[in-house]
Amino acid sequence: MKKIISLFLILCIVPLSGCARIKTQLNELSLVLSSGIDLSEDGRYLYTVQVLNTQGSPKSNGGNKTQSASINIFTSEGYTITEAFNNASIISGKPLFFSHSRMVVVGERLAKHGLSDMMDKLFRHYNIRPDGLLFVTKGTAKDIVSTYTPDQGIPAEKLKSMSMQQRDTGYSISYSRLDFIEQITNKSHAASIGLINLRPDQKFSNRFDLYGAGVFKKNKLVGYLDASETRGLQWVNGKIINGSVRVSLPNGKMVVFDILNSKSNIKPIINGNDLTMEINIKEESLISETNDNINLMKHYKQMNKLAAFESDAIKREVSSTLAASQNSLKTDIFGLGDEIYAKSLNIGKLLKIIGIKYILM
Repeated sequence: MKKIISLFLILCIVPLSGCARIKTQLNELSLVLSSGIDLSEDGRYLYTVQVLNTQGSPKSNGGNKTQSASINIFTSEGYTITEAFNNASIISGKPLFFSHSRMVVVGERLAKHGLSDMMDKLFRHYNIRPDGLLFVTKGTAKDIVSTYTPDQGIPAEKLKSMSMQQRDTGYSISYSRLDFIEQITNKSHAASIGLINLRPDQKFSNRFDLYGAGVFKKNKLVGYLDASETRGLQWVNGKIINGSVRVSLPNGKMVVFDILNSKSNIKPIINGNDLTMEINIKEESLISETNDNINLMKHYKQMNKLAAFESDAIKREVSSTLAASQNSLKTDIFGLGDEIYAKSLNIGKLLKIIGIKYILM
């Protein structure tokens, strides 16, 4: 019986012993670390790819100045994304291999034009993983992907690490391409992805700036959230697990709370022709700094007052994001529509409601 089981296991392993589509050795491939996709004024796709340099000497193409022995930068263009990808492969001299890719950055012009064609290509390509991060930039994706600073090693790895850190504090959003597809196919609310830009630096020419978010209606960019507004969004999403909240006290003193975790829920309430969205945010924190000389061990009831001050500070952050959602973006970035559908409320009645009220708890 043991021999039969062993033979069966061996037969099961045989079909899994290789990659059917990949018949090339890794040293014969261009290992893609990050990609940038832009749209030119005449409608062509501009593709910038950052690949791992396995030769030890940096290369560049199309005017890029690469100062790292760990990466190479190549640029190409085409009237379709497939054509741009193929041209980049020709320029690099090796087939592009995307399984190690950390992220895709989209330029503002392409984001405003729409990402449906790009997302279609990325999901059809057999070795592009859907869990890679997706970012938008206010400039060109080429500038982001081709930027290198000596203290940051491989830029794609550094950006991924920065993204995870900023995500936990709430000042940025870290979503994959799969997350984005799930958002834009949702009929009731807008999508958002992380915003990445460059900022001048005295020591180096540029540094990466990972703050804020790009907001998409369907698949087109409609606006941005700044860092504070993004954190307000993440408070509502219950995704802030790090960072701090600074509170100004009535006596002019200051207290800083270190965030331990947070969670939230949204409850729609209909009263006649009024729709109220009740947003409950629960947060745990500890006092990490203060210049007030109050003795909390002796006056422990003051903790309730400090907690109320912190609650008010969080409410102000969320309120600014709610205002941006209603006034400038004019779209549902919180998924409030999902909550309405989930509660099986009368949608026909809601369509007659002019305004939505919010209660922050």
